[in-house]
Amino acid sequence: MEVLAGIIAAATPLVYATAGETISEKAGVVNLSLDGSILLSAMVAFAAAFTTDSVIVGYAAGAATSMVVAALVAF
Repeated sequence: MEVLAGIIAAATPLVYATAGETISEKAGVVNLSLDGSILLSAMVAFAAAFTTDSVIVGYAAGAATSMVVAALVAF
């Protein structure tokens, strides 16, 4: 049972990315850097939260990183 809970917890971000990619493909845009964007924003969010001791700053840094990566891909 613990293994199943771990699999579901680990797969949740990928399910969100897949749902977002499905919606964007309906609009005619293909983004192949979803996993890289998730990993980069998670690393930046962790570093910012660890450095500043603030979860809110970490969340904002991760969101900003993801927006920058998405803007680069869109450009």
